[in-house]
Amino acid sequence: MKNGLIVGNDGAKRYYKDGQYHREDGPSIVSARGSKYYHINGKLHREDGPAIDRWNNTKEWYLNGKEYSEDEFNEIMLKKKLKMLGI
Repeated sequence: MKNGLIVGNDGAKRYYKDGQYHREDGPSIVSARGSKYYHINGKLHREDGPAIDRWNNTKEWYLNGKEYSEDEFNEIMLKKKLKMLGI
């Protein structure tokens, strides 16, 4: 079972936990071209920006493996912050 950082022959960096893409403090995959993918327990997930940030500047937003538009993502995160503040 894969765990930790594995650097591919192409220079891509991939982080694993229990055989799944996983990293809590940064992208779980950084491609040789610079695209970044964020996973938690094998699911695309990022709460502070796009979970996919490609080298060509295209972006995709995911929470727990579910894709959202940028507007949907921002609304969800705003509601979460307001709930944390008790508002």
